[in-house]
Amino acid sequence: MDKEIVVSITLYGEVEYKNNWIDWYEYCKRVIERLGHKPNYISIESDSIKSNKVLSLDKNERKVIKSINNDTNIKWLSVYSLPNNFITASFDYNILFTRNNKYLSIIMNKKLYSKLDVDSTLSELRKFIKLKHGEIYEMHRDESPLLYASGLNEASDFDTLKIIKKL
Repeated sequence: MDKEIVVSITLYGEVEYKNNWIDWYEYCKRVIERLGHKPNYISIESDSIKSNKVLSLDKNERKVIKSINNDTNIKWLSVYSLPNNFITASFDYNILFTRNNKYLSIIMNKKLYSKLDVDSTLSELRKFIKLKHGEIYEMHRDESPLLYASGLNEASDFDTLKIIKKL
């Protein structure tokens, strides 16, 4: 059961669009690698790419970087570390970084979270958003932490939700 508990750091506020989507992408890759995993998939919606499913970085990285550098309207960008035998990206990730126009979120299992320098990570994340508020929370991966992050469901709808810290 502990393996299935994930910890999320979610920050809400105004996302900086003009110049740092490529910085976000590179930051996600660096942190995933620092935690001992490989960033291997991406999901993006921009003017030129609308990925309905995750895209392999090995096959699509140049196209994605071109889109990030050239598109003026990026709606979201997510970077994943997925195991080789994954079935569903939204549930099988090792680590997930996502950012849209309202929030950014990092989700990983508790063991990886324990390796994270949280204060440093929060400081780095604030470079990508004008922070209004945020939370660090844990829940079972099957309850889909991004549903909670997006505000689509009430906190009371999640049986395993535990708020670790309000920011």
